[in-house]
Amino acid sequence: MFLEKNETTRRNVCFDSWKPRTWPVMRVVGEIPHPECKITIFHWNNRYLIKIEAGPFEQTFKVNDYDITSEADLNKILSEEFIGQAIADFQTCREASRRQPTKI
Repeated sequence: MFLEKNETTRRNVCFDSWKPRTWPVMRVVGEIPHPECKITIFHWNNRYLIKIEAGPFEQTFKVNDYDITSEADLNKILSEEFIGQAIADFQTCREASRRQPTKI
């Protein structure tokens, strides 16, 4: 679809308007309980997003659809070693943010 800004009418003009607009929909596949962080798995745009949150920090890992055979393979990726490394990265970020002076 090609959009062009029409200066005379100040609106977008669509040259391929017969095609319906379809936007990718992000869906929540599930949440994995963990005592130290929140782990949410999303599916969007032909990939899985593994979002790990701890306090004000978050990390997102992207896994393409063709890299796994089913959603159950995501549990293999999310091993205790993987989650432990993510938590260690959060600790590093937390320490780095404490060393920085606040400039507000």
